[in-house]
Formats: sequence, structure tokens, C-alpha cells
Amino acid sequence: MPHNICPICNQPGRQLEGVNRDSHVDYFRCDPCWHVWSYSKFEPDGPAIAVTKSAAQPSKDARQ
Repeated sequence: MPHNICPICNQPGRQLEGVNRDSHVDYFRCDPCWHVWSYSKFEPDGPAIAVTKSAAQPSKDARQ
């Protein structure tokens, strides 16, 4: 799966260029669901790493 596809809603996301320059990961953001995820620059074929919860993922408190 391409790194810019949101792992939550499968919509195209955008790479956050400014924060990627000096980090060990590449960050992406999905505008439709607001999810932010990253991929390790050292393991580019590894899993997506969730950075934030998306609007599509209600918090645990909201589900109760």
C-alpha cells in the first residue's frame, strides 16, 4: 500500500514536508478524517505508526 493512503479511511493523504526534514519518520495527514500517521525512514516497508486518532476513530470514552 502506498504510504500516502490513510490506514483508517483509505483516502489519499498528504506528506507533511516541514516536519519530515530532520525526523526519523515520514509523517502523513489525511484531510478527510484528520488522521496523522508515520512510517519509519529506516523501515519503509514497515507498518504505519498512528500519531493521532482520526475523526473516524471515536475515543474510548465516546463509545461508552
